Amino acid sequence: MIINPKDPNMTENAFDKHILEWTAPEYVKHQRGPVWIGIAGSLSAAMIAYAILSGSWTMAMAFSALSIAYYIEHKQEPEEIDIAFSEMGIKVGNQVFPFSIMKAFWIIYEPPFVKTLHIRFAKRHMADLTIQLGDEDPAKVRNYFATQVPEWEGKGEATFDILTRTFKL
Repeated sequence: MIINPKDPNMTENAFDKHILEWTAPEYVKHQRGPVWIGIAGSLSAAMIAYAILSGSWTMAMAFSALSIAYYIEHKQEPEEIDIAFSEMGIKVGNQVFPFSIMKAFWIIYEPPFVKTLHIRFAKRHMADLTIQLGDEDPAKVRNYFATQVPEWEGKGEATFDILTRTFKL
C-alpha cells in the first residue's frame, strides 16, 4: 500500500519532517566499453540470424525488438531521486511508504560496486524496494531504520542482482 501524501486523512507534514535525507540515482548505470558493446551486438546478431535461418520470423522480430528496446532504455541517464526518512516512514521521490507496511530491511554495502538499502513489505504483492545509498553513511541509515523496522541480518545480494551487475546489464 502506497500512501498518497495529499490524502486528506494524512497530516500534510507527517512525511515532510525529515530525519535523514539524500539524493541518489534511481539505479547504477554501468560503464560499458567497446568490448562489451561488441559482444552484446554479436550475441544479438547471432540470435536474430539463428531465428531467420530456422524460419522463425516471430522470434527474429522479438529478438530485434528486445535489442532495440534495450538500446533505447540504456541510452537514458538515471534520474536523481530525493530520499527522505521521517518519523512516519520513507519518501522516495513522490511516493511515501509508512513504516507500518514494512516487514524487514537489509543493507548491502560493498563500495564501490553496491551501496543499497533493501526493504521487504508485509504484503506479498508488493515487490521489494531497492534504494541507492549514494554518498549517505550506511551506519546512520541502519541505526535509524533499525529503530522502526526489523533488520534481516545475513541477507545478501540476490543472485539476479549479482549477475546483472557482473554482466553490466
